[in-house]
Amino acid sequence: MEKEVNRRIVVIWAEWSQYDVQLISELNLSKAGDSHHLQTIEVAAIKTMSDFEKVIPGIGNVWQTPAVGIWENEVLMFEGQGFNARQKLLSKF
Repeated sequence: MEKEVNRRIVVIWAEWSQYDVQLISELNLSKAGDSHHLQTIEVAAIKTMSDFEKVIPGIGNVWQTPAVGIWENEVLMFEGQGFNARQKLLSKF
């Protein structure tokens, strides 16, 4: 019997980016929102570069949205930003 993966996803996105808005909409419509813990944070809530690090450890300075962290069974498996992070999320869901 395969062990179920407990996945937590954090997406820091920009409301002014049509790509980010589309991504959030797709995640909310997909099983990502139902079967996993999905947390979305609008980038305006992030006040300093170090705040990104507090939310997604290891992300460093963020220059592009979305910033994404994916945890599986409480272990950070992916952190990234921009196009690569968007593609990673879309490939998973």
